[in-house]
Amino acid sequence: MRSLNWDEQAVLEALTEEFISTSVVKVRSGFSSGAKNDSTLAACLELERRGLAECKSCGANQIRRWRLVVRQDNLT
Repeated sequence: MRSLNWDEQAVLEALTEEFISTSVVKVRSGFSSGAKNDSTLAACLELERRGLAECKSCGANQIRRWRLVVRQDNLT
C-alpha cells in the first residue's frame, strides 16, 4: 500500500473525533479557502477506504461529515 500523499496527510491531521463537514476539513487542512472541496473530498474518501476516517451523511442534501477513526487497543 502506498503512503499517504500530502493532501491525505493534511486531512488526517485536521480530523478529530467530532464529525465535521468537508468544507471545515478543507479549512483545517490549510487548503485555500477559494479552492473547491474536490481534493479534500478525495483525500477523505481515501482515508475512509483505509479505515482511518469515518463518514456520515446528514440532512436532505446528504451533506457528508467526517471524523477520525479512533481505535481502542487493549493494553492488558
